[in-house]
Amino acid sequence: MIIFRRTQARKRRPEGDILSLDVNDEDILCNIQTLRASTLDVVHVREQVRIFPAICSAFEGLVFMDLLAGQSPERIALSRQVEVDQVVNATDRCRKKMRDFLQDAA
Repeated sequence: MIIFRRTQARKRRPEGDILSLDVNDEDILCNIQTLRASTLDVVHVREQVRIFPAICSAFEGLVFMDLLAGQSPERIALSRQVEVDQVVNATDRCRKKMRDFLQDAA
């Protein structure tokens, strides 16, 4: 019963459709459409990314900027003198906040 509840928790359910990456059928793969963003969309997202650290906690903002600079979670943890789990958790929080932030800005 506990395992079922844990797997069905709202935070563990996918937000959208799931597509298996093990698909070998070319017909299915050909039907996947690639989203093309307009120049205006790209400019808008870049602006949102620029101001995003201001809505995060200080630590989340630092982790976000380090990730944008291409650093791995392990390297960030080492440079910030924290545990890797703390960096991973901050990354997850940033991902959720960014998703909400971009939806609100749209």
